[in-house]
Amino acid sequence: MSIDSPVLLIGGVSHTGKSTLAETIASKLGWRSLSTDQLARHPGRPWRNDGSSLPDDVVAHYQQLSPEQLAEDVMAHYRGNVWPVVAALVHSHRNNRFDPHLVFEGSAILPDRVSAIAGRRVKPVFLHADSVFIRDRVYQSSDYAQKSADDQQLIDAFIARALLLNDQLQAQAKAADLDIYDAADPNLLEQLLALAAD
Repeated sequence: MSIDSPVLLIGGVSHTGKSTLAETIASKLGWRSLSTDQLARHPGRPWRNDGSSLPDDVVAHYQQLSPEQLAEDVMAHYRGNVWPVVAALVHSHRNNRFDPHLVFEGSAILPDRVSAIAGRRVKPVFLHADSVFIRDRVYQSSDYAQKSADDQQLIDAFIARALLLNDQLQAQAKAADLDIYDAADPNLLEQLLALAAD
């Protein structure tokens, strides 16, 4: 028997506000919140705000690869390492009557893959933002103005990758006919709460 428990999937690139939205929605509705960031390791953000040094492999990753290669590399990671786990978790959740409803967010919620797991109660959405919004959010998060020139170059590479992925994922979302939401919309939380509760 299929229980078909509700699942809200929130995709989009880093710094579009997915985590905050997911946590807030989960808190308000009494749902469980999960992030794809918890599922598999990949060179993450190339900055630390606690004064510690970045691992050498993270520095090399952002120094040696072009933005296009960075985007291709992380997309391969999402497809090969993260997406199979996402699909399995959503399937397991939908058929577990004792698990609370789920809001699942992350950059690895791939618009061109969600149709394979979408159902009556699985609601995928995609967050899109313009380049200024993403760049400003990364600058703020990384304390960019206080970083050294070398560190700023790493952050710039991260931003360039994010902007490429932002466009790629938006194109996927359009092709998959997914609902696309503006990450800067002041009414975004209310819109997603209404969608989740529908």
